[in-house]
Amino acid sequence: MNNREHEADVQTRQALTNMIPDSVLEARGLPKFCFVVHPFEGRIVMLKRGQVGYYTPHFNFLLDGSMTADDLNNGLNLSKAQVQAMRCGSIFGFHTPGSHPDQYEERFNES
Repeated sequence: MNNREHEADVQTRQALTNMIPDSVLEARGLPKFCFVVHPFEGRIVMLKRGQVGYYTPHFNFLLDGSMTADDLNNGLNLSKAQVQAMRCGSIFGFHTPGSHPDQYEERFNES
């Protein structure tokens, strides 16, 4: 897949996601944002509810290596199921079944 095809794919996933009202995503139990480790760069990035892709946190300069993405998510009282659903939604779009936290609750023993 070349850059143009990749960008068109991302735009399609975002367009499909945009068809879902934020209130529906919130009702699913998705947080406004969460944190994960970028799989290739190893740095902490932010995922936003309803947004395909990732963002650099504005407070990135405070991340001196003493806090992990799990620490940040725990501080927000987020479950692993919520974070996994956000990860899936940010990659494949929030219109996919994988963006529902209940898909992961049994796996993480969170019900």
